[in-house]
Amino acid sequence: MPRQNPLAKMNREARAVVTVLTALLVYACENPFQTRTPEPPTQPRGIFITPRTPEAVIINLRNAVVEQNLVNYSACLADPRLGGTFRYQADPAVGISRPELFANWGLEEEKRYFSQLSAVLPPDSARALIFTAKSITTLGDSAIFIEDYQLNVNHTQQAAGIARSYAGQARFLLREGSFGLWSIHRWEDLSTGSTPTWSALKASFGQ
Repeated sequence: MPRQNPLAKMNREARAVVTVLTALLVYACENPFQTRTPEPPTQPRGIFITPRTPEAVIINLRNAVVEQNLVNYSACLADPRLGGTFRYQADPAVGISRPELFANWGLEEEKRYFSQLSAVLPPDSARALIFTAKSITTLGDSAIFIEDYQLNVNHTQQAAGIARSYAGQARFLLREGSFGLWSIHRWEDLSTGSTPTWSALKASFGQ
C-alpha cells in the first residue's frame, strides 16, 4: 500500500479549515453587497441656489420661509463659524416694547424663532412671502438691499392674538465670504403702515 504524503495531507486539512472559517464568516457577518435601506433625511433640502451673488441670498431666504426650511434659512445668514456675524435690528416700535428680547438678537435667536414658528404651522399651511426691491447698492464685497415685503403665515395661534399677515421694509447688508459665497450680516426691519411688521412675528415666537 503506497505511503501517503504527509505534506499533501496537511495541505488538505488546511484547505478544509479555511473553507469552514470562510463559511462561518459569511453567515455571521452582514452581506456587504446587500442593499441598505436609506435613512430618511431630517429635513428636505428644498430649493437652494449656491449664493454666489447677493441676489441669490434673497431668493434663498424667500424660498426657505415659504418651505419653512431651517437649514436653508440659516444658510442665508452670516455664521460665526465661518467668520461672520449676523445681527437683527427690530422695527423701532417693537424693539422699544421688547428691549430685552432684541438687544442682542443674532443667529441663534433667529433660528429659535424660526423653529418655534415652524412647530405651529400645519404641513398643508399656506405660506407666502413677496419681496419688492426698492433699492440695491453693491460696493465690492458688500451690498445693501432694501426690500418691501408682504408675509403671510397661517399658523395655529391666531386665537392667542398673533396675526397671520405682516408687512414692512427690510434692509439687508450682505457680504461676500472668503469662499465667494454671500450671506446676510445685518437685517433691519421698518414699519411702512398699520400692518404688523416681521419683528412682531419674531417677538411672538422668539421667546
